[in-house]
Amino acid sequence: MCKYDYQCKLCGFKIDVKAEYKDMQDVVLKVSSDCPNLNPVTKEPIVLDAMYELMVPKEKSAVMQLREFHNYNFYDETKEYILRR
Repeated sequence: MCKYDYQCKLCGFKIDVKAEYKDMQDVVLKVSSDCPNLNPVTKEPIVLDAMYELMVPKEKSAVMQLREFHNYNFYDETKEYILRR
């Protein structure tokens, strides 16, 4: 399991992300935060195809689509963190 937390530059709330492999390709993300804008993504874990996320352009990324819940673009930070692991 990988854990990542940071303080959002937009709202100031702390955002915690835990990622764990479900199988050889899928990753389960659990997001927690007190930010009310993130309530839709904190209620249930998010399952992502990790290989797809690393290979597709930003515009097609499921992580980028999570941005609709919060105006802060954490795509670049999240992808950089994944690549460092």
